[in-house]
Amino acid sequence: MRFYKVLLLVIWTAIFLINVSNSFAVTLQRGPYIQDLTTNSVTIVWTTDVASNSQVQYGLSMPYTNITSDTVSVTLHAVTLTGLTKASIYYYQISSAGQTLSGDLTFHSGKDSTFNSFMFVAMGDHRSNPTAHSDVAQRVKIIDPELIIDTGDLTSDGNTSSTWDSQFFTPEKDVMSRCCMFPSIGNHEGNATNYLNFFYLPSASSGSERYYSFDYANAHFTILDTTITYTTGSAQYNWLVSDLSANQTKKWIFVAFHNPPYSSSSHGSDLTIRNTLCPLFEQYGVDIVFNGHDHNYERSYANGIYYIVTGGGGAPLYANGYNSWTQFSASAYHCCKIEINNSVLNFQAIKPDGSVLDSVSIYPTSISYWALF
Repeated sequence: MRFYKVLLLVIWTAIFLINVSNSFAVTLQRGPYIQDLTTNSVTIVWTTDVASNSQVQYGLSMPYTNITSDTVSVTLHAVTLTGLTKASIYYYQISSAGQTLSGDLTFHSGKDSTFNSFMFVAMGDHRSNPTAHSDVAQRVKIIDPELIIDTGDLTSDGNTSSTWDSQFFTPEKDVMSRCCMFPSIGNHEGNATNYLNFFYLPSASSGSERYYSFDYANAHFTILDTTITYTTGSAQYNWLVSDLSANQTKKWIFVAFHNPPYSSSSHGSDLTIRNTLCPLFEQYGVDIVFNGHDHNYERSYANGIYYIVTGGGGAPLYANGYNSWTQFSASAYHCCKIEINNSVLNFQAIKPDGSVLDSVSIYPTSISYWALF
């Protein structure tokens, strides 16, 4: 009898200690934000002030019907949800150490190639002015895209962790809790150590999170890193050739990176990129190339490709300019809304107040003129 009393005391003590270990105060410091979106999976990321376990409750309706947990104590939490239903809205909530850290949130699961219609936002250069960035982000929240492409320079100093919160994650909080962002590296990301720690990007095709690609609906997206070598014969160049050539059956092909090969503003055109990479974009039928670096908006058309400078995400604005390739330019904060309906792409550059700065309808390079009738 004494043995069983001792055993019972040990069990109750263990239960008490487990409860105590899971009941210390935890404060949410960043997030949650959506990463690495696919048709059937997504990664939810957040940070806490002290190391703790991770849990996401989620489902297609309320109350939540699924739980995914990680018992490892960490401050940077990344929980991957699998087995999702494509093209659906999911409800979710995060917790650590037994404490609920978010309200009831939602995210979009991805679309596969059977879908011909979707909508995304492109933007970039958010650094230095959190107020202007917040204004742009609130417009993106109202647009409610399925994904976001970002052209880089997310903060003024990517090597300093504090700037990531004040200049990027805090302004983007309401947007990134719902919508997956696929960024590219800008020159202000510094050595990209924080960038690579904070983002979870689809590296399967390239073996790198610095440059990568993914499919969404009937489109293919390629993200490059122009802060490292991309010249002919380099690893990134060879991968780009392989990536674009392998995706010629996609109806739409989009490329994004930081430095623009066509720009009429302060930094101007990067001629090395124009001479090295643009011939590949022309050869493999890229529809739109998105860039930043110059803090304004410019829509250019060269050799069958649209080049969009979307650098009005919060950084100090630059004066706009014009060249022979320029179709429209403006010095204004903005984001770009791209809405695809099968063989028609409706493009709008939208200011924070909702007014349309520029618009154009585009047809994919893979569609012949006569196929439209």
